[in-house]
Amino acid sequence: MKIGDPARLKVGEWVAAIGSPFGLENTVTSGIVSAKARALPDENYVPFIQTDVCGQPGNSGGPLFST
Repeated sequence: MKIGDPARLKVGEWVAAIGSPFGLENTVTSGIVSAKARALPDENYVPFIQTDVCGQPGNSGGPLFST
Protein backbone atom coordinates (compact mmCIF):
# COMPACT_ATOMS: atom_id res chain seq x y z
CA MET A 1 0.00 0.00 0.00
CA LYS A 2 1.05 3.53 -0.73
CA ILE A 3 0.21 6.36 1.70
CA GLY A 4 -2.23 8.67 -0.07
CA ASP A 5 -2.28 12.43 -0.29
CA PRO A 6 -5.40 13.77 1.46
CA ALA A 7 -5.26 16.86 -0.74
CA ARG A 8 -6.03 14.65 -3.77
CA LEU A 9 -9.05 12.99 -2.11
CA LYS A 10 -12.35 14.35 -3.42
CA VAL A 11 -15.74 14.74 -1.74
CA GLY A 12 -18.03 12.08 -3.22
CA GLU A 13 -15.20 9.56 -3.74
CA TRP A 14 -15.81 5.96 -2.64
CA VAL A 15 -13.70 4.70 0.28
CA ALA A 16 -13.38 1.51 2.32
CA ALA A 17 -12.51 1.20 6.01
CA ILE A 18 -11.05 -1.78 7.87
CA GLY A 19 -11.68 -2.30 11.57
CA SER A 20 -12.57 -4.60 14.43
CA PRO A 21 -16.04 -3.57 15.69
CA PHE A 22 -17.29 -5.38 18.78
CA GLY A 23 -14.04 -7.39 18.87
CA LEU A 24 -14.70 -9.00 15.48
CA GLU A 25 -11.67 -9.23 13.22
CA ASN A 26 -11.17 -8.49 9.54
CA THR A 27 -14.25 -6.38 8.86
CA VAL A 28 -14.57 -4.05 5.87
CA THR A 29 -17.20 -1.41 5.21
CA SER A 30 -17.52 1.16 2.45
CA GLY A 31 -19.01 4.59 1.87
CA ILE A 32 -18.32 8.00 0.39
CA VAL A 33 -16.34 11.03 1.50
CA SER A 34 -18.87 13.57 2.80
CA ALA A 35 -16.50 16.44 3.63
CA LYS A 36 -12.82 17.15 4.04
CA ALA A 37 -12.81 19.88 6.68
CA ARG A 38 -15.06 21.86 8.96
CA ALA A 39 -14.97 25.20 10.71
CA LEU A 40 -15.88 24.90 14.39
CA PRO A 41 -18.11 27.46 16.13
CA ASP A 42 -15.03 29.26 17.49
CA GLU A 43 -13.87 29.57 13.85
CA ASN A 44 -11.05 27.04 14.13
CA TYR A 45 -10.48 25.06 10.94
CA VAL A 46 -10.34 21.29 11.49
CA PRO A 47 -8.71 19.29 8.66
CA PHE A 48 -10.31 15.85 8.75
CA ILE A 49 -11.94 13.38 6.39
CA GLN A 50 -15.67 12.92 7.07
CA THR A 51 -17.29 9.83 5.56
CA ASP A 52 -20.60 8.02 5.72
CA VAL A 53 -18.75 4.72 6.32
CA CYS A 54 -20.55 2.78 9.05
CA GLY A 55 -18.64 3.11 12.32
CA GLN A 56 -19.29 0.78 15.23
CA PRO A 57 -17.61 0.69 18.68
CA GLY A 58 -14.04 -0.48 18.17
CA ASN A 59 -14.05 0.38 14.45
CA SER A 60 -12.75 3.94 14.54
CA GLY A 61 -9.11 4.74 13.90
CA GLY A 62 -8.56 2.00 11.35
CA PRO A 63 -7.18 2.53 7.86
CA LEU A 64 -9.27 4.25 5.20
CA PHE A 65 -8.67 3.27 1.59
CA SER A 66 -9.66 5.28 -1.46
CA THR A 67 -10.32 3.79 -4.86
